[in-house]
Amino acid sequence: FFSSRRRHTRYISVTGVQTCALPIYKRLSVELDNYKQHLEKIVRERTKELKETNRNLGNEIELRKKIETSLKISETRYKKIFENAPIGMYRSNSKGEILLANSFLLDLLGYKSVKDFALNVNAYELYSDKKYRAYFSKIIETEGVINNFEAELIRKDGQIISVIEDATAIFDETEDIVYYEGIIQDVTQ
Repeated sequence: FFSSRRRHTRYISVTGVQTCALPIYKRLSVELDNYKQHLEKIVRERTKELKETNRNLGNEIELRKKIETSLKISETRYKKIFENAPIGMYRSNSKGEILLANSFLLDLLGYKSVKDFALNVNAYELYSDKKYRAYFSKIIETEGVINNFEAELIRKDGQIISVIEDATAIFDETEDIVYYEGIIQDVTQ
């Protein structure tokens, strides 16, 4: 049965490797070996790719950890500068809501905490004369910055203090004002 087939050379290819017609078990064995080698090659190539990807991910993770550490250090430094500055620093929006204030400003205005200050005070109410805030708003909204602005502010205890204020408007990508950041110096004599 097989002897007549051996005389005729036929090529069989399952994996792309041509083999002569052999008895079926030998042919299947060759094909299986060829397929096994083909799979091993694919596995080696894929393993190499995965190792490279893992190495790149490891490098990226390491870089991100360094960036996070640097960011935390930078944030800590900024907070220390902000909190320990010998000048009043704040952030407020155009509605007069206090978003952020440092310890010096809280002490200057007679408040114990940012929460107490932010919940009970609107920036418009701080000015002894509302024309100060109106002028401040007009200048900062048109110019984006105001420097050496002299005003009188009312402390929590009702005392009026003279200050010089510098502020910058912070804009979003559509050029709308998001908030103001500023500093206040007490010049009361």
